[in-house]
Amino acid sequence: MEISLPDLSGLELLRKLHSTAPRLPLMVLSLHPEKQYALRAFRAGAMAYLNKRITPAELTRATKHVLTGRMYVSSSLAVNMTNRLRDNSGKLDHETLSDREFEILMLVAQGQPIRDIAQFMTLSIETVNTYRASLLDKLHLTTTDELIRYALDHQLLDSQGAEPGFQRPVSAPAKRIL
Repeated sequence: MEISLPDLSGLELLRKLHSTAPRLPLMVLSLHPEKQYALRAFRAGAMAYLNKRITPAELTRATKHVLTGRMYVSSSLAVNMTNRLRDNSGKLDHETLSDREFEILMLVAQGQPIRDIAQFMTLSIETVNTYRASLLDKLHLTTTDELIRYALDHQLLDSQGAEPGFQRPVSAPAKRIL
């Protein structure tokens, strides 16, 4: 499955599938960086997270692992995880966020209006504002501009600056802060 889906967060769908059928072997094949999404996908129930740029041989190897009930971690993700453990630096602030908080961080960081985020996530505007305030607190920031800078500094946005799965509501005009 892909993280970017038109009507639902891929992580949310993954979580629902895993809770409905915990033995179902789920793999994520995505264009989004494994550095940012793999651990969240594993927590949501994936047995593998692969970048779409992998070789056919690695895809075959990962599929065999997953179909036999074993998790698969790509060599690049293994190196990244090993380096993080070796650094002994602990988690970055954004890694402690819930999936919902992280999703809202990504949407705010790409400049999406609170109204559009609320509509996309089927939340009230007040709830999204509460999440935004919580993000500012947890990330030790004070403004939305600082949230955007944090996301850019930590390379949280993909190459197009977009959050996977977000599609602006049809009635809303396109508006970018960046």
